Amino acid sequence: MYMFCFQRRLREVWGYFWTSWYAPKRWKLWARSTSPYVSPLRTTMNVENFWKQLKHGFLHNHLRPRLDLLVWILITKVTPAYLMREQLLADGYRLGRSKPLTPFEKQFKTAWITLSKLPISDDADRKYITCVEKWTCTCKAYPYHPFHLCKHLVQAVGPLPAKFWGQVICRRTVLLYRHPALVAKNQEMGKYVEPTDGSITDGDDHAWSGDHAVLEGDGGWRDFDFREGPSLLGKRCRSPLAGSDDTEDEREVHRHFFPSADAQESDE
Repeated sequence: MYMFCFQRRLREVWGYFWTSWYAPKRWKLWARSTSPYVSPLRTTMNVENFWKQLKHGFLHNHLRPRLDLLVWILITKVTPAYLMREQLLADGYRLGRSKPLTPFEKQFKTAWITLSKLPISDDADRKYITCVEKWTCTCKAYPYHPFHLCKHLVQAVGPLPAKFWGQVICRRTVLLYRHPALVAKNQEMGKYVEPTDGSITDGDDHAWSGDHAVLEGDGGWRDFDFREGPSLLGKRCRSPLAGSDDTEDEREVHRHFFPSADAQESDE
């Protein structure tokens, strides 16, 4: 991110990123997202997704509807649709029959098939380091793909069974994809590593063990560092305490990226 801003001379943008995200104290906040004790459901993403579907799917013909109309739509349109969707995703729905793919699985399958048809240069083995075992590739396309795929990884894997598309799960921590079918045709690119038992941090939320012990007693909550004050657990404080490290970080960034303002202040 620093190089992105440096090459485009975005001093103010990098100053914002540093004070809000990349400073050591800010890094701890969003780096905790990979903690095994924080569920991915404890975010506002699902709420924002619900508002998007409500406004674009059910209220697209109604601008600022009356309250009684909104309640009627929620009861007669929105709730039945979500109940039907819940039945489709339930593990016991239509036992013995194949279940439809989720939107993620459909998009993943489409991206995989597209990449499997792309040509690969003859010197790709010398230019890039492709490892199926760690699911990494040094090509330029891999970091920017929404599913962390590239044609080198896709074509390094052997033929996939039909049931794979309904079992693939993108996890939040490495390894991103772990499945018995993801085996490299060339053993030099890595072999399959048997995954551990699934947990909510691995992405398969519906198969959560339900063990709350990690949040009780001497459990996982002790991994969080509360010594820096409760403000670090919430939104960024707009006016940090005087003498704090956050204030010093912001002043340092201000001196580096806004030298003219500092000179003006010193003259005054």
